[in-house]
Amino acid sequence: MIPDNSVAIMDFGYASWDFINNMTDAKIKFVVRIKNNMKMKFDHNKYRVIRFYDDKNTEFRLATNLEEFKDEEIANIYKQRWQIELLWKFLKMHLKLDHLITKNLNGVVLQIYSVLIAYLILQLIEIPAFYGNKLLEKLRFIQIFLHRHCSIIHWSYDLFRRNSHLTLILSFVYSFNTSGFMPETLQRQRSDHGQFKQS
Repeated sequence: MIPDNSVAIMDFGYASWDFINNMTDAKIKFVVRIKNNMKMKFDHNKYRVIRFYDDKNTEFRLATNLEEFKDEEIANIYKQRWQIELLWKFLKMHLKLDHLITKNLNGVVLQIYSVLIAYLILQLIEIPAFYGNKLLEKLRFIQIFLHRHCSIIHWSYDLFRRNSHLTLILSFVYSFNTSGFMPETLQRQRSDHGQFKQS
């Protein structure tokens, strides 16, 4: 169902004259990519077909009933559709929206809102330039940051760097591990006095 005062933007998977005629009869505004072997001229004015080429010289044909827009504007409208595709791909692949945790309508809505909020947070936050500025780079930075602070090993290391009088307790805890569980970074940074040096 297309909301009122909206424009349906579709790829050529929907391209058929019957489908386009049905949308026209239902007074639905649309921009639909059609196959390049479909005709471009008609004996009516219900819709028209425009043509444009991308940077790789690939031909695109678009059927539309938006009379008030120029051909270039129709092409730009269709190009914006790809941004929606990229958004949906990111939400599914990296924010796991491809897996619904519930079949309850309210739960699905809450999950979608939660994912969109997370996406907006990624858009807004700033991270050190060393890690990059793309959304995926921001997400990986946050994952590393949370992993570090959720890890008992790194958490205890940070704690004892600030509280040197607890160093003996840390050494005692690690002494029970005979498999060399203590991270090499901690082993290297332990001084001759049994304290950890701050790097």
